[in-house]
Amino acid sequence: MTDERRIRIIVNPVSGRGSRRAALRRLVARLTEAGCDVDLHVTTAADDALRLARDSPPGTRAVIVAGGDGTVREAANGLAGRDTPLAILPGGTENLVARYFGCDGDPGRTAEAVLSDRRAALDVGSANGRMFLVVAGFGFDAEVVERVHAGRRGHISHASYYLPLFRTLASHRYGAMRVEAEGEVLCDEPALVFLGNLPRYALGLRVARDARCDDGMLDVCIFRCDGRARLIAHAWRTVWRRHVGGPGVIYRRARQVAVTASRPTPYELDGDIAGVVWHGAAELENKRLPVDGFSSRRQSAVEWTPRVEFSVRRAALRLCVP
Repeated sequence: MTDERRIRIIVNPVSGRGSRRAALRRLVARLTEAGCDVDLHVTTAADDALRLARDSPPGTRAVIVAGGDGTVREAANGLAGRDTPLAILPGGTENLVARYFGCDGDPGRTAEAVLSDRRAALDVGSANGRMFLVVAGFGFDAEVVERVHAGRRGHISHASYYLPLFRTLASHRYGAMRVEAEGEVLCDEPALVFLGNLPRYALGLRVARDARCDDGMLDVCIFRCDGRARLIAHAWRTVWRRHVGGPGVIYRRARQVAVTASRPTPYELDGDIAGVVWHGAAELENKRLPVDGFSSRRQSAVEWTPRVEFSVRRAALRLCVP
């Protein structure tokens, strides 16, 4: 039974700036005025948002995340399959989930979304059991993400990506990616691989251009790519949303997808590094082969796997929408 008064708020202080903190204070004030019992928690380490969302008391009316896409993804991991809905007060750089559903960061509208009965059902992707809401990416983009976070000093802006992007463009090595969808081999050659649950991606790109969050499918976009020239050509067509059906691009929908790689390749989920995939990972003992863009300290801290298996849970998450 839902307790109409109980609200849990999960705050990521790293993704917040002064204006975001002021918005959070207004949100708490608005909910308190409406008679809600607000339970506020601040994250201090990875997976805190997952734990706090998962451990929210039974009957909680909503869990609100004040943070970016990474914090939203963590909280979704703790709420998927439950009746408790998720609400978002966006505070990150891209805020892809929030923008897609029209959550604009206005505390009054966020409070209204929580207090009303407007709910959207959202599919949740799963990568070796780890859930994501927007996109999974292998290779080049994951290497950029790793470089950005390795040099992070507080809030990330779009400018934070410029230097890591050019460094990765100069040094990235293109290994063969084997992608199987519903048992069919789509690719087994050098490529960039994306799986999308939502069409939005960083910098406004629509890599998974036709993705829908409520169709029970993942959109698989594979760019055959073995060097900088082809990468730049793919990027240019993607900016203009002309990549689907273009040369060297494979685009499919599937419920079950598996990915492995000929060399150690990082992959990201919703803008956070999730691990390294490599066909020989099961036999690797010390897990210290070189990984592009990783320091030795960072690469030893992520999970190595010989294969990443993707699936999708249809309508597994409820979202408060304005």
